[in-house]
Amino acid sequence: MESEPAVRSADEISEELGGPLSDAVSAWMSNSDHSEASWRKMMRSELSNPLESWLLGSYSRSMEKRGITPLGLESAKFIVVRAIADTSDIRNRLLSAPKAENLTAAGPWFLEVLLRPIHQSKIVASLLRVVGSIFEQRSVEVSPKFTGRRKWVTTVASSRHSHLNGVIIGPSEYFQVAPGVFWPTPRFDIQNASLASGCRCFLMWETTDGRFV
Repeated sequence: MESEPAVRSADEISEELGGPLSDAVSAWMSNSDHSEASWRKMMRSELSNPLESWLLGSYSRSMEKRGITPLGLESAKFIVVRAIADTSDIRNRLLSAPKAENLTAAGPWFLEVLLRPIHQSKIVASLLRVVGSIFEQRSVEVSPKFTGRRKWVTTVASSRHSHLNGVIIGPSEYFQVAPGVFWPTPRFDIQNASLASGCRCFLMWETTDGRFV
């Protein structure tokens, strides 16, 4: 199967940041201020620089190898800020999660599990793929080298989006990811965890000479 762009660096960064993010989120939970503003401030402090550096480094290099000219720092900053702002569902899940001590049978999503480094590394991985998809799409949209047609590619045989593998759509069309749900790109709605969480799909773009890169 096709390999997603910059996958090795994304996995390495996710693993590296899982522990520090776990500590930061745990500290946030122990504070009295659980407002959305404080959540976004904490997430930006922990993740803004790593996400921006990855976009402008490993991910930009992977785009250049495919013939896509990446956008610059200002675009990367804007995309990262927007992606972090869209993590309110993670905050809500933490605040509503039961503690293991209050459960008769500890389920998979009690608070202590959500705070573990392994779970936080998955959040980082998801955010990396979200910002990468948006950064790439916007880079393609401003380039005259591409027609706007795009092809969905799945990288995991058991992907929940396997029905979309190889599907090609036009510039103004959408992929049907589920009954009644249409997205222009993978992970378009990151707050829809049942469809976006853990997704490793990506897009290939049609050049004006008919190739998909």
